[in-house]
Amino acid sequence: MKAQLSVELVIIAGVMLFFLFIIYVANQFLQSSWENQKQFLEAGSLANRFALAINRAAAGGNSTKIIFSIEASQSIKNITISGRYVKIYYSASDFYPMPLVTNNTKMIGALLPNSNVIVENREGTIYIYEA
Repeated sequence: MKAQLSVELVIIAGVMLFFLFIIYVANQFLQSSWENQKQFLEAGSLANRFALAINRAAAGGNSTKIIFSIEASQSIKNITISGRYVKIYYSASDFYPMPLVTNNTKMIGALLPNSNVIVENREGTIYIYEA
């Protein structure tokens, strides 16, 4: 009777450890997925604010100046403007594109996270630079 009880205890403990391992693996996968989704949404929010400022300056006409701050975590790697898109890179190869109403833009210098940015319309050309 004692031997049967210890065998059943070992089987139950093994099954419980197996389920604990499955839960751990699923947690690691979901945490990684959540971090990637968080970075994507943060890049999207920044791209939206950035494109809104550029589009407002373009629609406002000559001498329109807009100042806003780039509030981003360290997950934002780079900000580029390519044609009619502003691209916010949140990893080496992943980026969030946001369309612009103009492709006549010039970015002066590098834009760092957690800095103030000036978007200015000078005779139809949109200049973007750090304040």
